[in-house]
Amino acid sequence: AGHGQAEGAEAEEVMEAFLGQFYQERQPPEQIVVSHPVANLQLLADMLSARAERKVSVQARPRGERRKMLELAAGNASQALLMRLAGKANMSAKFEALQNLLNLAETPAFIECFDISNLQGEEAVAAMAVFENGRRKGAEYRRFKIRTIQGPNDFAMLQEAVRRRFSKGLAEQSEAEGAAGKFSRFPDLLLIDGGKGQ
Repeated sequence: AGHGQAEGAEAEEVMEAFLGQFYQERQPPEQIVVSHPVANLQLLADMLSARAERKVSVQARPRGERRKMLELAAGNASQALLMRLAGKANMSAKFEALQNLLNLAETPAFIECFDISNLQGEEAVAAMAVFENGRRKGAEYRRFKIRTIQGPNDFAMLQEAVRRRFSKGLAEQSEAEGAAGKFSRFPDLLLIDGGKGQ
């Protein structure tokens, strides 16, 4: 019985902490209905009321119409979670298929993709897109202005960009220990846009 009481008290504290954090940057509604007891319920309601500058009530274990609404919300949340987990499982299956197709030792979690963009061979730029666990990492995208190639030669331009990317990575790795630069992590898989020639 003591163990069950401890778990119940912990659940109440988790609910209290969650509500306090969730409404830290959101405007609390006039009434919050929760499915489980909340530790320091009145104190939490007072804090949320002060934050909203109006009365906010927190009701646990509701009855009647509010209980039906809470059950509907819980059902919707469960369905959304299942869909999200199914999407992750589907993504995981795709990466496993890619691993098998390319005969890789491990599933490629960190991927970099290169492409060339140019206007009639002038102002050529190589773009490097980065993906981790199926999600794009826009902050890690990079552009390499092509310096050594004149005229439309995508093969040579891509060669220059990829060489520069890995040269910078090797240079960063050889610097002081613990220094993590933009290029120090090498991809599990490198994709280059183009046909068989690439």
